[in-house]
Amino acid sequence: MITPHTLSDLDKAYLALRDTLVNLSNCLLHSADETEIVGMFVACEEIALKLFHDEESAMTASECPALEINQRGHQKFLQTLSNLLHEYRIAHSGMPLANRARIELTVWLHEHHRVVDGQLANHLRRKTLPTLADPVG
Repeated sequence: MITPHTLSDLDKAYLALRDTLVNLSNCLLHSADETEIVGMFVACEEIALKLFHDEESAMTASECPALEINQRGHQKFLQTLSNLLHEYRIAHSGMPLANRARIELTVWLHEHHRVVDGQLANHLRRKTLPTLADPVG
């Protein structure tokens, strides 16, 4: 069930993912510890999977028409994250990947949240606000 806290919870999860992506980029730039770097990739994936699941569940429950495009975006994000980890494991060089993580993941996440997730917020507001056709009292 969609509650008033749903959007707030999704925003908090978005901020957590954004912060973890920033930490991943910083780790790629400044750490030589492969375990730490791989751990940051895993943390990003775990947070993203939870956030994306919760978003898609809210969209399904509210019959939001943006569900399919949201799912495709989530798949693209997870594939890009996986590709960057694969490239790191091959090259063991984080510096070039840090910039790509910022551009391909962090910038994408911001735009996705602003546009696609904004559609969910607008959809939920429309579904929960009374319309002029609704009986009063």
